[in-house]
Amino acid sequence: MLSLTPQVRNIATAKPSSRTENHSFFSARGLCTARAITTYQKYLKQRGSDADAETELLEFLCWSDSSDGDFGSDVRIVLAAGDFSKEVTSAVLWLKSKDVDISCVRIKPYKDDRRILLDVQTIIPLPEALDYQVGIERKKKAQEVKRGKRDTRKFDITIGSEVHSRLSRQRAMLLIISTLCARGKSPEEINKQITWRKELFCKVHGDVSSAQFVELAKQSGKSFGEIHYFCDHNELIRHGGDTYALTRKWGPKTTHAMEKLINRFASDGSIGYQLCGAEARQ
Repeated sequence: MLSLTPQVRNIATAKPSSRTENHSFFSARGLCTARAITTYQKYLKQRGSDADAETELLEFLCWSDSSDGDFGSDVRIVLAAGDFSKEVTSAVLWLKSKDVDISCVRIKPYKDDRRILLDVQTIIPLPEALDYQVGIERKKKAQEVKRGKRDTRKFDITIGSEVHSRLSRQRAMLLIISTLCARGKSPEEINKQITWRKELFCKVHGDVSSAQFVELAKQSGKSFGEIHYFCDHNELIRHGGDTYALTRKWGPKTTHAMEKLINRFASDGSIGYQLCGAEARQ
């Protein structure tokens, strides 16, 4: 229970004219400081308060002046009412699922002699579920950060005098490795240079077409996902009477793999790469 000060008592006992009006101030996300002050001043006037909106907002925000600053860059919404309809709670739960920091607080006033007491209860999120929800939100944000760090760099690959521009890391590795295999290097020999990867290739016996390769790979007994390999006819690598498909899974060590392969098998400068926007390496 909370005891009300005289200033708060006037607001707590006021009766809003409608549900929409009751929540209007809290939906001011994105307003500039000046508009927020104007909106809050109207709110105070409707409640019969003579308080100065700008002064109260500056005190609440711990600001010395009303410059826009970072106002509205991070918003937390708290809906306070005596009760909430199903429509409101459903909307709040949907907003929370979209990462909006919003909660519902139920406030019930009680009179004790000359004092007014408030029974304040958070109903969304439920207190017992708060720690769980915080954990889920942290995990989700960590996954979003990880996805945001996905390697989207582009490479220019030089094969002799020919330049292949703006290739993804997967396409760049396919071009380099296909060229080395065409020059007589075996996939097994190439795989040995990439010591941090166990298997770069999926292999089937015989010189086969793309459709035959996929079918034989699925029948091999090993786990095979077609989307994880270069399986089109002009992407398959043929060596020593067998057919190989190169993995598409190339991560942050892609440039290190390029360096190792070029230094080992193309130190004469016949293969080179340049990270787009960076100094060329030949």
